[in-house]
Amino acid sequence: MITYMKSQNSGKTSSTKDVWDQIEASYSSNDLERLLPLKAIEAALSFKDSLAEQIKSQREEAGLTQRELAKLASISQRDVSFLEQSKGNPTITTVSRILHVLDLKLQIKAA
Repeated sequence: MITYMKSQNSGKTSSTKDVWDQIEASYSSNDLERLLPLKAIEAALSFKDSLAEQIKSQREEAGLTQRELAKLASISQRDVSFLEQSKGNPTITTVSRILHVLDLKLQIKAA
């Protein structure tokens, strides 16, 4: 997974977008076509991490423990824990139940 990459010149880290911009500028369109699955994987992992952060933040803001959220969502506390740690592969039903309890909506936008 490409999350950050150190620049050889500045010693600073680059964002994922900067890394992909550099890759896209360095490779031919044929080579880039072969890299698309990697970009899709990166986007999925980034989404999963972002979802985990949002759920944990909203749960804490609502003053709920993982156990309380699990009970309200009719799922296991383990599922809440795994989701907040960006582990496992929760079903859309599990995610939907949590989002409903936390009064959150899932929006997916095409890049």
